[in-house]
Amino acid sequence: MQRMRNITVCLPEPMDRWARVYAAQHGISLSAAVQFFLENLPAVSRAVRKLLEADPSFGNTAASARSSIPPAADKNAISGL
Repeated sequence: MQRMRNITVCLPEPMDRWARVYAAQHGISLSAAVQFFLENLPAVSRAVRKLLEADPSFGNTAASARSSIPPAADKNAISGL
């Protein structure tokens, strides 16, 4: 078994609440969700880079500017992994 290390992550209250609810709804721990995100970060970065090349305004929406929670985090928009 691989040795695990504890880390501390600080999140704004709404994002913390959303992350815990999301993890619970998908039957995973918050630790597992963070691990999955970090393991896939290089692929996500490549995808975002391609989106920005195709549309330089990608991510500059009014909704993302006024909210600290990603648009997909809306409680009505949560979908499966």
